[in-house]
Amino acid sequence: MRKVARDAVARGAAPRRPSLRLIHGEELADGPPGVHPAAPKRTRRASGTPRDLTAVAAPATGPRPPKLTEGLQKASRSIDRGYEQEALRILRPMKDRHPAEPDVREMLGVALYRLGRWAQARKELDAYVELTGSATQHPIIMDCARALGRHTIVERLWEELRAASPAAEVMTEGRIVAAGSLADRGRLPEAIKLLERGPLAPRRIAEHHLRLWYALADLHERAGDIPGARFLFRKVSARDPSFVDVAERLAGLS
Repeated sequence: MRKVARDAVARGAAPRRPSLRLIHGEELADGPPGVHPAAPKRTRRASGTPRDLTAVAAPATGPRPPKLTEGLQKASRSIDRGYEQEALRILRPMKDRHPAEPDVREMLGVALYRLGRWAQARKELDAYVELTGSATQHPIIMDCARALGRHTIVERLWEELRAASPAAEVMTEGRIVAAGSLADRGRLPEAIKLLERGPLAPRRIAEHHLRLWYALADLHERAGDIPGARFLFRKVSARDPSFVDVAERLAGLS
């Protein structure tokens, strides 16, 4: 999954191009995300009531059908190898048979996202949120909305994500997309401030920190702050010289 994560940060200057393209976590290397012995039930909410993104869905009774588990595993391996079309051929019939299965909707949304089918991906991942109450895929949903120019939705989802207080990596990914949305609208100072509130000096450096530094460096360059951009690109390069196109970006600033 390292290559998938490194492909995540796109150049924000390109029109309608998301700044984040990744699959959360490392689950796909060994199995589909969120595979449990039993799938959670769908949780209903009253119209107009905010989602409770911290709620844990109650487990459904009965074991998961073996064919469903096998299909999810096959689709997971296809996505991990970059064969998203193959994953779609597996997942779409499964969705018809199991429309309330969260892992099917989540994985289908991720496959569509990887293919750049933003509206379809958002629909599937919205269904996943409704079924589970989970905010773990909010950054990808935000990125789909950003690619479609739906910046109000990006802002709403960012507030939901902040309220949910997810894992640091998911929060950082959401922060990157929210900043990219601001930058798309020419609000570079706000975008830079938003990223600067992220973990810029962690004790233990993980890959999501490199993504944050890279995105912030890109914004500084776009804002004309070449020394600031160079400093951050060098921080990324010092940890991983092959990260995205950091070597080329540094060469262009020398």
